[in-house]
Amino acid sequence: MYPHVDENHVEQAVSLFAGSGIRNGEGVILIMTADNFEPITFRLQRDGFNVAECERSGQLTCIGTEDFLAR
Repeated sequence: MYPHVDENHVEQAVSLFAGSGIRNGEGVILIMTADNFEPITFRLQRDGFNVAECERSGQLTCIGTEDFLAR
């Protein structure tokens, strides 16, 4: 869990972390609330990542906290 007080700050930090992993050919799993999906994936796309392709290939997995906790 990443402590934060500013949503913009956490979105930036998570997208930088995820982007670094993707760039290095690593698999990235993000577990986040539904409210964070769009801003984080938008930042990744803005930084040049094809989010849909990364998800299809299994390099990026985004799981909603609601789904995760339900399991």
